[in-house]
Amino acid sequence: IGRTLIPRYFSTVFEGGVTDLHYILKHSKESFHNSSITVDCDQCTMVTQHGKPMFTKVCTEGRLILEFTFDDLMRIKTWHFTIRQYRELVPRSILAMHVSLFCELLNSAQLY
Repeated sequence: IGRTLIPRYFSTVFEGGVTDLHYILKHSKESFHNSSITVDCDQCTMVTQHGKPMFTKVCTEGRLILEFTFDDLMRIKTWHFTIRQYRELVPRSILAMHVSLFCELLNSAQLY
């Protein structure tokens, strides 16, 4: 994502129901160039908390490459996140509620 689209990306994420977002970087590497600094992390996890339609936590694993301007502001020039896999974590209490409703529907269907 280029510099102009980064704010739009984050506003879209939060407008879509995300209430919290953070990144976990493991073994990231920094490299310096003439006019930029690059951070490359092959083991990055993006963790998002969703509140609607139900509480869910999503862990998205992949590679994150950020390129910053080499000046006083250190602005992000490019943002590249390649997704490898993701996991959706739902509380057991919510799953139990859905399972019990499903069982009730099955039982009522068998009565007819």
